[in-house]
Amino acid sequence: KGNGAETFASYSPKIRVDRGRDEGGKGAGVTIERNDAQQQTVEYTQSGQSIVSEMMILAGEVGARWGKDNGVPLPYRMHYKPVIPDEEEVTAIKDKFARTANMAKSFTRAVLDCRRPRPHASLGLPYYTQLSSPIRRFNDVLVHLQVKSVLRGEGPLYTADEFAEMAEAAFFVERDMKQVAQQCDEYWIAYYFSQRMDRVWDSTFLSWKSLEEGMGYVQIDEVGIKHALRVDTPAVPGQKLRIRAVQATPR
Repeated sequence: KGNGAETFASYSPKIRVDRGRDEGGKGAGVTIERNDAQQQTVEYTQSGQSIVSEMMILAGEVGARWGKDNGVPLPYRMHYKPVIPDEEEVTAIKDKFARTANMAKSFTRAVLDCRRPRPHASLGLPYYTQLSSPIRRFNDVLVHLQVKSVLRGEGPLYTADEFAEMAEAAFFVERDMKQVAQQCDEYWIAYYFSQRMDRVWDSTFLSWKSLEEGMGYVQIDEVGIKHALRVDTPAVPGQKLRIRAVQATPR
């Protein structure tokens, strides 16, 4: 944090689908629970999960420093420092989830530079690459192969151009997979609410998506779902709302 790293408070939904029947015997049983993994509470920061997360980031920094010192091409991740237009106004928002939502608007995606490492602003690190999850990220596998080749004295396995080409191909595959996963989540979320049309939900207004069109982002607190909705009442970030689903069409 002292180096400029940003911490974000965010819930996410954990969706479980019972392949059997729901309580009414008419279809799949769907439950959604709130995942507090990114809530940034004192309990989270003192948990084992937080320690693992910090060690993964440390491994990425160490790997990038090693690559820089040895002139080894790696998929170095660079993240520009954001410029928040109304920083005082954003930091004054008391609700941490609404504050995160308004800060996140100013952040851009991290980009890769396989030739030389550059600062990663949101992590507060001078150099960073991802290498801690070769089981689930193809780029991490490539990093391991590159590092092992150099450590064996065989020199870099891939040139910077080859790394960039493979990393770009992996990016598009990963993007398509995330899109499919998101569509699947959206289907089951719509199905979940179609079974609970009479339920009123306590929610938090996060930020405006389009003030002119009256569209804003709202967090349904109990289940950790964030969604863009039409908000017909004047609302400020952090304001508590009570909402109800009026239409849910999974397909």
